[in-house]
Amino acid sequence: MKINTNQILKKITGENYKENEGKDNEKDFTFGNAVGAIMVIQKSENPWKQYRLTKEIAESEGELNLSSEDIVFVKKILEQHAQSQNAIYYPFVIGQCIDLLEGAKDAKPKKGE
Repeated sequence: MKINTNQILKKITGENYKENEGKDNEKDFTFGNAVGAIMVIQKSENPWKQYRLTKEIAESEGELNLSSEDIVFVKKILEQHAQSQNAIYYPFVIGQCIDLLEGAKDAKPKKGE
């Protein structure tokens, strides 16, 4: 399945999340930013596969083709991270990433969700 790694993640208010918010180098925060950072720090049962996928995410130029097996693997890492006491991102960010992995067209939350 093709994943848009440049998909901008949204705040609950609908505004774009920003990396380095309020600084001169502020930029939109994307699926690739979040998933790449989590994949670097979260341990898994298959570090080699994790390394390979992290590298693919980092080197993707906006589009990444993942097998269903890879999607399941990444989702498991994201879910483990969301439950970790050392999580660096809120469940709202991780949830949007999982939505994208599951095939949602964008990560924008719908009213009432």
